[in-house]
Amino acid sequence: MFPIATGQRLGYIRRHTLVRVAVVFFLLASYVLGLSSPIKAQQETQRDISTTPPYGGIDLVFLVDQSGSMRVNDPYSQRANAIKWVLQYLGIDNLYSRREAIHRVGVVSFGTGAEIDLELVPLRSVDEIEWNDRYKELEQKVVAKNMVNTDVLEGLRLVKQVFDSASTVSGGARTRGIIILTDGAPYREGWQQDPRYAGTNFYTPYFREMGEFIRENFPIAQSPRSTEGYHIWVLGLNAREETGQQAAPG
Repeated sequence: MFPIATGQRLGYIRRHTLVRVAVVFFLLASYVLGLSSPIKAQQETQRDISTTPPYGGIDLVFLVDQSGSMRVNDPYSQRANAIKWVLQYLGIDNLYSRREAIHRVGVVSFGTGAEIDLELVPLRSVDEIEWNDRYKELEQKVVAKNMVNTDVLEGLRLVKQVFDSASTVSGGARTRGIIILTDGAPYREGWQQDPRYAGTNFYTPYFREMGEFIRENFPIAQSPRSTEGYHIWVLGLNAREETGQQAAPG
C-alpha cells in the first residue's frame, strides 16, 4: 500500500537502497505479526480456549529518530511510510480478523528534544468507511522532520508518558511493544559541559543512564508472545553506501 518507489523515482534510487528498505519492511512486518498474534488459534485445544484469557490487542509505540542525519540515511522518509503501513495493517486486522480486540498505536519523535506526534489511539472501526476516514486523519500526523540531534533517552521518557497516560482498555491481556527507528548512535549537543560526563566519553554514561531507565520503566518481556512486560526492537535505517556513522552531530 506504500510503495518503496514508483514510476520515475526508480531511476534515482540505487538497488542497494531498495534492498535495505525491503529488509526493514520485512523485519517490521515480522515484529508486528508476532506482537499482534500472541496465540495461534489453530494450535489451541478446546481446553486452551476455555482457560486462556481473551486477547485484548496491542499497544505499540514508535520512537522515531528525526535527527539531521536522517535526511541522508532516510532520504525518502521510509520511517514515516513504515509507520503508516503498520497503521494500515493493524487497522485492517482489527476490522476483519480481531474485531473484539482493540489495537492502539502511538508515535514519539526525538532529536535535540522529543515530542509526541500521536498518543496511543485505538484503531478499531465498525466498517471500511469509518476506518478509511480515521486512517486519513492519522497519517497526517506521521511525518518526517528535522529535529537536529539524536537524544533517544528524551524520546524514551515521552514513550513512558504515552503508556502511563493511556486509558485503561478492558477485554483481555494486552501486548506492549516499542519499535525504535534510527540511523545510528545518540548525540546530545553540549555534552562536554555536562558534569555527568566529566573525564569520560559521551557514550559510556549515556548508555548506562539509558539502560537504567529501560530496566526501571520497561521490563523486558520474557518470551516473544508474552503479554507481560515490553517487547522492544531497534530497526536501523542507512541508505548510504558506507556502513560508518556520519561524523556530523545527529
